[in-house]
Amino acid sequence: MSAPPLTTRLPEWLDQEIRDYFKDAGIGVSTGMKQIAEEWWIMRNMPSVEIRDGVTGPRAALKNGPDIWQIIMVKKGYGDDLKGLSEHFGDLPMENIDTAVAFYRLFPEQIDAKLRENERAMQFLMKAFG
Repeated sequence: MSAPPLTTRLPEWLDQEIRDYFKDAGIGVSTGMKQIAEEWWIMRNMPSVEIRDGVTGPRAALKNGPDIWQIIMVKKGYGDDLKGLSEHFGDLPMENIDTAVAFYRLFPEQIDAKLRENERAMQFLMKAFG
């Protein structure tokens, strides 16, 4: 269930910057504002997570660490063995593993989209070079 819409008045320069960003990203205002609100929440509540821009769009990552989608992808092979998962990433601290798992629970659509993208790329490479 969605909450009622929030509205605000922005200075013209900021309104234009935001609209230009959304246009360049190929997203609508509603989707873009949701993205901004989620990123704000992540910065306040998950300080070990950062949002990195890339050619495939923004992606969540651990500061000075791997992207969260990478941790979740590898976790599928480790199941509940979080210690093994930590060791896989060079003894990544357990609080970072916990943060990645918590992020996935809150924002599964973001991570699942990256996992699908990675799978599609792997299938393409296997066909092309496999």
